[in-house]
Amino acid sequence: MTKRFIYFDQAFHGRTVFTLNITQLANDPLATRDYQGIIPGNLQVPFPAWDHSRSDAENEQELDACLVEIESLMQQYPDEIAGVILEPLQGAGGHRIAGPRFYQELSRLCHRYQINWGLDEVQTSGGQCGKVFAIDLFDLPYPPQAVASAKKFGNGVLYMQRSMQDVGVLDSTWDGTLADMVRFVQEWNIVRDEQLLAAVPDKAQQLVAGLEQLAREWPQLMYNIRGWGLYQGFSLHRVEDKGRLIQMALDEEDLLLLGAGTQSIRFRPPLDVSAADIELLLEKLRRLLVRLA
Repeated sequence: MTKRFIYFDQAFHGRTVFTLNITQLANDPLATRDYQGIIPGNLQVPFPAWDHSRSDAENEQELDACLVEIESLMQQYPDEIAGVILEPLQGAGGHRIAGPRFYQELSRLCHRYQINWGLDEVQTSGGQCGKVFAIDLFDLPYPPQAVASAKKFGNGVLYMQRSMQDVGVLDSTWDGTLADMVRFVQEWNIVRDEQLLAAVPDKAQQLVAGLEQLAREWPQLMYNIRGWGLYQGFSLHRVEDKGRLIQMALDEEDLLLLGAGTQSIRFRPPLDVSAADIELLLEKLRRLLVRLA
Protein backbone atom coordinates (compact mmCIF):
# COMPACT_ATOMS: atom_id res chain seq x y z
CA MET A 1 0.00 0.00 0.00
CA THR A 2 1.28 3.45 -0.94
CA LYS A 3 2.16 5.69 1.97
CA ARG A 4 1.76 9.39 1.31
CA PHE A 5 2.48 12.66 3.05
CA ILE A 6 0.29 15.72 2.79
CA TYR A 7 2.50 18.75 2.26
CA PHE A 8 2.11 22.34 1.08
CA ASP A 9 2.99 24.23 -2.06
CA GLN A 10 6.17 26.31 -1.87
CA ALA A 11 7.42 24.12 0.98
CA PHE A 12 11.14 23.80 1.57
CA HIS A 13 12.08 20.89 3.79
CA GLY A 14 15.66 20.50 2.65
CA ARG A 15 17.74 18.78 0.00
CA THR A 16 18.19 15.35 1.53
CA VAL A 17 16.93 12.32 -0.40
CA PHE A 18 13.58 11.92 1.34
CA THR A 19 12.73 15.58 1.83
CA LEU A 20 13.10 16.25 -1.89
CA ASN A 21 9.81 14.39 -2.24
CA ILE A 22 8.09 17.27 -0.45
CA THR A 23 10.19 20.23 -1.57
CA GLN A 24 8.96 22.11 -4.62
CA LEU A 25 9.85 25.78 -4.93
CA ALA A 26 8.37 27.53 -7.95
CA ASN A 27 10.85 30.37 -7.46
CA ASP A 28 13.86 28.03 -7.19
CA PRO A 29 13.45 25.15 -9.65
CA LEU A 30 17.16 24.32 -9.37
CA ALA A 31 16.53 22.91 -5.89
CA THR A 32 14.75 19.88 -7.38
CA ARG A 33 15.54 20.09 -11.11
CA ASP A 34 15.68 16.62 -12.69
CA TYR A 35 15.16 14.96 -9.32
CA GLN A 36 12.14 15.04 -7.04
CA GLY A 37 13.05 12.27 -4.63
CA ILE A 38 12.47 8.54 -4.66
CA ILE A 39 8.96 8.18 -3.21
CA PRO A 40 6.10 9.28 -5.50
CA GLY A 41 2.49 9.96 -4.65
CA ASN A 42 2.70 12.61 -1.94
CA LEU A 43 -0.24 15.02 -1.85
CA GLN A 44 0.34 18.73 -2.25
CA VAL A 45 -2.19 21.29 -1.09
CA PRO A 46 -2.05 25.11 -1.37
CA PHE A 47 -0.71 26.87 1.70
CA PRO A 48 -3.28 29.46 2.87
CA ALA A 49 -0.86 32.39 3.01
CA TRP A 50 -2.30 35.40 4.82
CA ASP A 51 -2.01 38.59 2.78
CA HIS A 52 -2.65 41.88 4.59
CA SER A 53 -3.35 43.60 1.28
CA ARG A 54 -6.54 41.51 1.01
CA SER A 55 -9.62 41.64 3.19
CA ASP A 56 -9.91 39.36 6.21
CA ALA A 57 -12.88 37.71 4.51
CA GLU A 58 -10.79 36.80 1.46
CA ASN A 59 -8.01 35.40 3.65
CA GLU A 60 -10.48 33.38 5.73
CA GLN A 61 -12.08 32.01 2.57
CA GLU A 62 -8.71 30.75 1.32
CA LEU A 63 -7.97 29.27 4.75
CA ASP A 64 -11.27 27.39 4.78
CA ALA A 65 -10.74 26.10 1.23
CA CYS A 66 -7.39 24.66 2.26
CA LEU A 67 -8.90 22.90 5.28
CA VAL A 68 -11.68 21.46 3.11
CA GLU A 69 -9.13 20.09 0.65
CA ILE A 70 -7.04 18.55 3.44
CA GLU A 71 -10.07 16.84 4.95
CA SER A 72 -11.11 15.57 1.52
CA LEU A 73 -7.69 13.95 1.06
CA MET A 74 -7.87 12.40 4.52
CA GLN A 75 -11.22 10.88 3.59
CA GLN A 76 -10.03 9.76 0.15
CA TYR A 77 -6.84 8.09 1.41
CA PRO A 78 -7.73 7.00 4.95
CA ASP A 79 -5.18 4.19 5.20
CA GLU A 80 -2.43 5.69 3.04
CA ILE A 81 -1.56 9.01 4.63
CA ALA A 82 1.55 8.64 6.76
CA GLY A 83 1.34 12.18 8.04
CA VAL A 84 1.05 15.90 7.41
CA ILE A 85 4.26 17.94 7.34
CA LEU A 86 4.27 21.69 7.70
CA GLU A 87 6.57 24.68 8.11
CA PRO A 88 4.65 26.99 10.46
CA LEU A 89 6.25 29.87 8.57
CA GLN A 90 7.37 29.20 5.01
CA GLY A 91 10.72 30.89 4.55
CA ALA A 92 12.32 30.14 1.19
CA GLY A 93 8.86 29.76 -0.33
CA GLY A 94 8.04 33.41 0.23
CA HIS A 95 7.98 34.21 3.96
CA ARG A 96 4.36 33.02 4.15
CA ILE A 97 2.27 32.62 7.29
CA ALA A 98 -1.29 31.43 7.78
CA GLY A 99 -3.95 32.73 10.15
CA PRO A 100 -3.84 31.26 13.68
CA ARG A 101 -7.10 29.36 13.10
CA PHE A 102 -5.44 27.31 10.37
CA TYR A 103 -2.97 25.68 12.76
CA GLN A 104 -5.68 25.01 15.33
CA GLU A 105 -8.06 23.44 12.81
CA LEU A 106 -5.29 21.39 11.21
CA SER A 107 -4.52 19.91 14.62
CA ARG A 108 -8.20 19.02 15.02
CA LEU A 109 -8.35 17.36 11.59
CA CYS A 110 -5.27 15.26 12.27
CA HIS A 111 -6.68 14.21 15.64
CA ARG A 112 -10.11 13.41 14.16
CA TYR A 113 -8.68 11.20 11.41
CA GLN A 114 -5.86 9.81 13.59
CA ILE A 115 -3.16 11.09 11.25
CA ASN A 116 0.23 12.13 12.54
CA TRP A 117 1.44 15.62 11.84
CA GLY A 118 4.93 16.97 12.12
CA LEU A 119 6.35 20.46 12.27
CA ASP A 120 9.48 21.50 10.43
CA GLU A 121 10.81 24.15 12.83
CA VAL A 122 14.40 24.08 11.67
CA GLN A 123 13.95 27.75 10.81
CA THR A 124 11.42 28.97 13.36
CA SER A 125 12.51 27.38 16.64
CA GLY A 126 14.85 29.19 18.99
CA GLY A 127 12.80 32.14 20.21
CA GLN A 128 12.86 34.78 17.48
CA CYS A 129 9.18 34.21 16.71
CA GLY A 130 8.29 34.90 20.34
CA LYS A 131 8.23 31.33 21.66
CA VAL A 132 10.87 28.61 21.77
CA PHE A 133 8.77 26.85 19.12
CA ALA A 134 6.64 28.96 16.80
CA ILE A 135 3.76 26.49 16.91
CA ASP A 136 3.30 27.35 20.61
CA LEU A 137 1.96 30.75 19.53
CA PHE A 138 -1.39 29.22 18.57
CA ASP A 139 -2.82 27.42 21.60
CA LEU A 140 -3.30 24.15 19.70
CA PRO A 141 -6.09 21.86 20.89
CA TYR A 142 -3.93 18.80 20.02
CA PRO A 143 -0.13 18.78 19.84
CA PRO A 144 1.87 17.60 16.84
CA GLN A 145 3.48 14.18 17.02
CA ALA A 146 6.91 15.45 16.01
CA VAL A 147 8.83 18.73 15.86
CA ALA A 148 12.14 18.91 14.02
CA SER A 149 14.76 21.48 14.85
CA ALA A 150 18.44 22.20 14.15
CA LYS A 151 20.58 25.30 13.57
CA LYS A 152 19.95 27.46 16.65
CA PHE A 153 19.74 24.34 18.84
CA GLY A 154 23.22 23.38 17.69
CA ASN A 155 22.11 19.87 16.78
CA GLY A 156 19.75 17.99 14.53
CA VAL A 157 16.94 17.42 17.03
CA LEU A 158 13.66 15.59 16.53
CA TYR A 159 11.21 15.87 19.42
CA MET A 160 8.57 13.14 19.29
CA GLN A 161 5.45 12.50 21.29
CA ARG A 162 6.22 8.77 21.07
CA SER A 163 9.83 7.77 20.54
CA MET A 164 10.65 5.50 17.62
CA GLN A 165 12.27 2.17 18.41
CA ASP A 166 14.35 2.18 15.23
CA VAL A 167 18.10 2.50 15.62
CA GLY A 168 19.77 4.60 12.95
CA VAL A 169 21.39 7.87 12.08
CA LEU A 170 19.57 11.21 12.03
CA ASP A 171 21.12 13.43 9.39
CA SER A 172 20.33 17.12 9.41
CA THR A 173 21.47 20.64 8.66
CA TRP A 174 23.73 20.41 11.70
CA ASP A 175 24.34 16.87 12.91
CA GLY A 176 25.66 17.90 16.28
CA THR A 177 28.17 16.34 18.64
CA LEU A 178 28.57 16.18 22.39
CA ALA A 179 30.53 19.44 22.20
CA ASP A 180 27.63 21.07 20.33
CA MET A 181 25.20 19.91 23.01
CA VAL A 182 27.34 21.36 25.79
CA ARG A 183 27.76 24.62 23.88
CA PHE A 184 24.02 24.93 23.28
CA VAL A 185 23.24 24.45 26.99
CA GLN A 186 25.61 27.29 27.84
CA GLU A 187 24.14 29.51 25.11
CA TRP A 188 20.62 28.87 26.36
CA ASN A 189 21.71 29.85 29.84
CA ILE A 190 22.56 33.26 28.38
CA VAL A 191 19.13 33.45 26.72
CA ARG A 192 17.51 32.72 30.06
CA ASP A 193 19.76 34.94 32.20
CA GLU A 194 19.44 37.94 29.86
CA GLN A 195 15.69 37.34 29.43
CA LEU A 196 16.04 37.54 25.67
CA LEU A 197 12.73 35.78 24.99
CA ALA A 198 10.84 38.26 27.14
CA ALA A 199 12.38 41.11 25.14
CA VAL A 200 11.11 39.84 21.77
CA PRO A 201 7.64 41.51 21.82
CA ASP A 202 9.00 45.04 22.32
CA LYS A 203 11.70 44.59 19.68
CA ALA A 204 9.17 43.08 17.29
CA GLN A 205 6.81 46.01 17.83
CA GLN A 206 9.63 48.41 16.95
CA LEU A 207 10.50 46.47 13.78
CA VAL A 208 6.90 46.10 12.61
CA ALA A 209 6.07 49.76 13.30
CA GLY A 210 9.12 50.85 11.33
CA LEU A 211 8.30 48.58 8.37
CA GLU A 212 4.68 49.70 8.33
CA GLN A 213 5.80 53.33 8.31
CA LEU A 214 8.05 52.62 5.32
CA ALA A 215 5.16 50.91 3.56
CA ARG A 216 3.03 54.03 4.10
CA GLU A 217 5.81 56.20 2.69
CA TRP A 218 6.47 53.93 -0.29
CA PRO A 219 3.19 52.11 -1.08
CA GLN A 220 4.19 51.85 -4.74
CA LEU A 221 7.20 49.74 -3.74
CA MET A 222 6.37 47.54 -0.73
CA TYR A 223 3.32 46.00 0.93
CA ASN A 224 2.04 43.12 3.09
CA ILE A 225 4.21 43.39 6.21
CA ARG A 226 3.85 40.06 7.96
CA GLY A 227 5.52 37.66 10.33
CA TRP A 228 5.84 36.62 13.95
CA GLY A 229 8.07 38.23 16.48
CA LEU A 230 11.39 39.29 14.98
CA TYR A 231 10.82 37.14 11.89
CA GLN A 232 9.14 39.77 9.74
CA GLY A 233 9.09 40.39 6.00
CA PHE A 234 7.40 42.28 3.20
CA SER A 235 6.58 41.97 -0.49
CA LEU A 236 7.64 44.17 -3.37
CA HIS A 237 5.17 45.06 -6.10
CA ARG A 238 7.75 44.65 -8.86
CA VAL A 239 9.40 41.24 -9.10
CA GLU A 240 12.62 42.74 -10.44
CA ASP A 241 12.97 44.96 -7.36
CA LYS A 242 13.79 42.03 -5.09
CA GLY A 243 17.16 41.33 -6.69
CA ARG A 244 17.89 45.04 -7.11
CA LEU A 245 17.16 45.81 -3.46
CA ILE A 246 19.27 42.91 -2.18
CA GLN A 247 22.23 43.95 -4.34
CA MET A 248 21.91 47.64 -3.53
CA ALA A 249 21.74 46.87 0.19
CA LEU A 250 24.97 44.89 0.03
CA ASP A 251 26.87 47.30 -2.24
CA GLU A 252 25.69 50.62 -0.85
CA GLU A 253 24.75 50.03 2.79
CA ASP A 254 26.76 46.96 3.88
CA LEU A 255 23.38 45.40 4.65
CA LEU A 256 22.64 41.73 4.03
CA LEU A 257 18.99 41.24 3.04
CA LEU A 258 17.49 37.81 2.59
CA GLY A 259 15.17 37.14 -0.32
CA ALA A 260 12.09 34.94 -0.14
CA GLY A 261 9.91 33.60 -2.92
CA THR A 262 9.71 35.62 -6.10
CA GLN A 263 9.28 39.11 -4.68
CA SER A 264 9.70 39.21 -0.92
CA ILE A 265 12.31 40.16 1.65
CA ARG A 266 12.56 38.42 5.02
CA PHE A 267 14.44 39.40 8.17
CA ARG A 268 16.17 36.83 10.38
CA PRO A 269 17.92 38.80 13.17
CA PRO A 270 19.63 37.08 16.10
CA LEU A 271 17.74 36.79 19.33
CA ASP A 272 19.98 39.40 20.99
CA VAL A 273 19.42 42.05 18.31
CA SER A 274 19.24 45.45 19.96
CA ALA A 275 16.82 48.34 19.52
CA ALA A 276 19.72 50.33 18.05
CA ASP A 277 20.35 47.55 15.50
CA ILE A 278 16.70 47.61 14.44
CA GLU A 279 16.71 51.40 14.11
CA LEU A 280 19.86 51.25 11.98
CA LEU A 281 18.25 48.62 9.74
CA LEU A 282 15.21 50.83 9.23
CA GLU A 283 17.37 53.86 8.45
CA LYS A 284 19.34 51.94 5.83
CA LEU A 285 16.18 50.47 4.34
CA ARG A 286 14.63 53.93 4.07
CA ARG A 287 17.64 55.22 2.14
CA LEU A 288 17.51 52.21 -0.16
CA LEU A 289 13.82 52.67 -0.91
CA VAL A 290 14.45 56.32 -1.82
CA ARG A 291 16.99 55.20 -4.40
CA LEU A 292 14.91 52.24 -5.55
CA ALA A 293 11.94 54.48 -6.31
